[in-house]
Amino acid sequence: MRRIVISLILMLVFSVETSLGKTMREVWIDMPDSITMYLTKSMRTELADYVDMKVSAATKNAIGDTVRIDTLTSDYIAVTLSESSKLEMKLLPKDGSNIICMVRTYYGTAAESIISFWQLNWQQLPDISMPALENIELIKKPDNLSVTEFNKIKAMISPKMIEMRLSPDDNSLLLSYSLPDVNKEDSELIKSILAQKKINWNGEIFN
Repeated sequence: MRRIVISLILMLVFSVETSLGKTMREVWIDMPDSITMYLTKSMRTELADYVDMKVSAATKNAIGDTVRIDTLTSDYIAVTLSESSKLEMKLLPKDGSNIICMVRTYYGTAAESIISFWQLNWQQLPDISMPALENIELIKKPDNLSVTEFNKIKAMISPKMIEMRLSPDDNSLLLSYSLPDVNKEDSELIKSILAQKKINWNGEIFN
């Protein structure tokens, strides 16, 4: 009985150490194929090996798209999955371990990001909430614009699509509106009122 108890304790300690010590390289390789369609585990391993060898970390997926690791650190990765999509992941501390924060960004007429959270065993965490994005101020009125002009330009931002970027340097998330599909003159006007917002991970949520 004592031997069984000791074995169980050792298994628990090993499990905790493995969970805490998992690097982004391991997270990337162990990621389910269903998340990165047409990119198998062997392809992901190949890309990570290229990073280790300090050569161009690019390969073709099963349908011919060029996939490239842009940045890989111990707790962050940025990957170009195709000409129209990008993936970022960051290991964030929570309850004495780490979780995975994933941002998928799709580039159509404008960039739009989707954020999700996962355990290290790739079970999704649906209960982690984000601030209400409609309540986050991502525009700012310049002093040289009248209220009427400002409101007119603000109305051009339609639909309101938000791009998110994780940071390789800290546990923050940068939010910004994507430029809609407008002409060059209107694009410059919209750029004049856009503002970015950085929110920080506090161990439970971004706020």
